Amino acid sequence: MYCGRFRSSSLNYHCSKINYTTWIEAGNNANAAEAAHAYANRSGKQLKLLSAINKSQKEMISNKRVKIELETNNQHELKIEEQKIILQERAIAIREKEVELRRKEAEIEALELDNKKMRNELDHIV
Repeated sequence: MYCGRFRSSSLNYHCSKINYTTWIEAGNNANAAEAAHAYANRSGKQLKLLSAINKSQKEMISNKRVKIELETNNQHELKIEEQKIILQERAIAIREKEVELRRKEAEIEALELDNKKMRNELDHIV
């Protein structure tokens, strides 16, 4: 399979031209190389030039669609969050108006009670 000099350079760091860091990080198997081949050939191999270009353009269009869909979803989520905030602000404003209305009703009731008390006092005087 391998001829002599390639076999020794793939098994022994000192016979290889690969730097030490890469040699250590590569590990003791060929999984990384196999994965790289699989990734490189994921869209097909031995394609004609026009077929490869068309396939590449379709992938680019598909990726753009996914990106646009994600951006659209993000925009919708932001709009929903904005609407939630607006609704919360409206609810707070309504509660504040209700509190103010109750306060005014209490003032009116207090005035009516004072008025009734004064009438009773006048009725007793006359």
